[in-house]
Amino acid sequence: MLTLVSIAIHFVVADMGCGEAVLAASVPHKVYSFDMKALNERVTVADMANTPLQSGSVNMVVFCLSLMGTNITQFIQEAHRVLAAEGVLWISEVSSRFNRDMKTFSDGVESIGFKCTSCNTDMTHFATLTFKKTQSKAVTGKQRKSKVVDISLAPCLYKKR
Repeated sequence: MLTLVSIAIHFVVADMGCGEAVLAASVPHKVYSFDMKALNERVTVADMANTPLQSGSVNMVVFCLSLMGTNITQFIQEAHRVLAAEGVLWISEVSSRFNRDMKTFSDGVESIGFKCTSCNTDMTHFATLTFKKTQSKAVTGKQRKSKVVDISLAPCLYKKR
């Protein structure tokens, strides 16, 4: 799980696909919690591809087991938009969703204007990736057709028990 212990207390965080907003309840940081449904008062209902946040208004964007849509590229572009210069993008997903090809996913995120700073696959079922925002504007529109790699993940498969 994400620990914000080493993150400056003044950092503002956007938790995309937050569920019950556990992150917001467990850290002293200002956390904007977004999900498709408000499960409690800490959650703001929003599409992760189009949040109400101002451009450059947060220092960190978190996607923890939340990249479930078919428009992951747009989710990452929105993260780029709302992040301040040199902001941090933190992603944690089930390892099997990467189809054993973490580099393709990482390259797609980097094509939007990020640089991968860490990739942890040491856990048995989960992978975490950390990126830093490197460009002031996300690659979109006409530029997108030639520069941005479409980002996708394999669907989650559940075993019957």
